[in-house]
Amino acid sequence: MSPLVEEAPSASTQWVPGPSSPLLASREVHVWRADLDCVDDCVLAYLSRPEQERLAGFSKPAAGARWGRARGLLRSLLGAYLDAAPAGLTFEFGGGGKPRLAGPVPSASICFNLSHSGPLALFAFARAPVGVDVELDRRPIDEAAVAARAFSPDTARSIAALDPRDRRREFLRAWARHEAELKCRGGRLTRTGRHGHTDSGTRRQRPRQDPWVGDLPLVPGGAAALACAAPPHQVRCWTCTP
Repeated sequence: MSPLVEEAPSASTQWVPGPSSPLLASREVHVWRADLDCVDDCVLAYLSRPEQERLAGFSKPAAGARWGRARGLLRSLLGAYLDAAPAGLTFEFGGGGKPRLAGPVPSASICFNLSHSGPLALFAFARAPVGVDVELDRRPIDEAAVAARAFSPDTARSIAALDPRDRRREFLRAWARHEAELKCRGGRLTRTGRHGHTDSGTRRQRPRQDPWVGDLPLVPGGAAALACAAPPHQVRCWTCTP
């Protein structure tokens, strides 16, 4: 099996309907995509009480519906991988806010991550730390200014030098890769803009090994990226059927 290349083929040749009982092998990553506006509200029944309370607190019903469906669908997919009841799954959160499974379920056997932008959601599953991010072109921003604050000087200069259309596309791609890597690490950026891990006893910064980061195929007008603790042997891209 060959690893995913940096520039993946188009989505039309990669995304196929996923199986009802997925099996996740070692060094394999599964990425599912879903249109949250087409997900059945039956998945909301899987939400925990805190999730239901958060859903009820959304001031914009459309945004709340997408958030709830994304969490419910995540539970449904995890239940399929673990052969467990989706509503019975419990989560805990790491220091960077990244969720992981808790309780009696064999949580060490699977790592996961979720990202959604507008109606499009991506869910990633692996046997090692993983991060995924999707960015749709939804609102105008000053790409050069944001890049100067978020990215390395070389990347920021490269983005600023592009014409407006290419600048927007490259900014979304760089931002998706940036977020996927950060989520894979499960940490936050340091003040210098670089990733670090803080030892709770000494409060000193220790560098971590850089994750593998690759682009995922997506429709024009958006970008998506996947980050893994080690280069995957295979990445399977699946769609959730309504």
